[in-house]
Amino acid sequence: MANEIGVLIRPESVVRTGAPRKATVIAVGVPAGLAGALTALGNVMLMAVVFLALTTGPGLRVQRWLTARPGRLPVVTATALLIGGTFMIVYWGVRQPARFDYGWFPTMPWY
Repeated sequence: MANEIGVLIRPESVVRTGAPRKATVIAVGVPAGLAGALTALGNVMLMAVVFLALTTGPGLRVQRWLTARPGRLPVVTATALLIGGTFMIVYWGVRQPARFDYGWFPTMPWY
C-alpha cells in the first residue's frame, strides 16, 4: 500500500519468534542497487574532497602541524584507523545483523 507522499509501506512477515515486525518503508522509484552505488560514489567523493582540503590551501597548515613532531603523524594515523575499524566492526558486525533479528542493537524510536 502507498501513502500520500509516494512511499511504499510493506508489512514484514512474521519472524522466527512468531511476533509481527514493524512495517518497512521502501522508497519508490530508486532501485536498491542504484541507491547503494550512489551512496558509495558519495562516500568516495567526500573522501576525495577531504583529501584535497588537507593537501592544498589551508591543509598545508595541518601538514606543518603533523610534521612538527616526529611522533604526531603516527599517533593521528593510528587513532583514525582505530576509530574507523571500531565503526566498521560495530556497524557491520553488530548493527546490520540486528536489523535481521540476529543479536541486538539499540534503535531510535522512529525505526
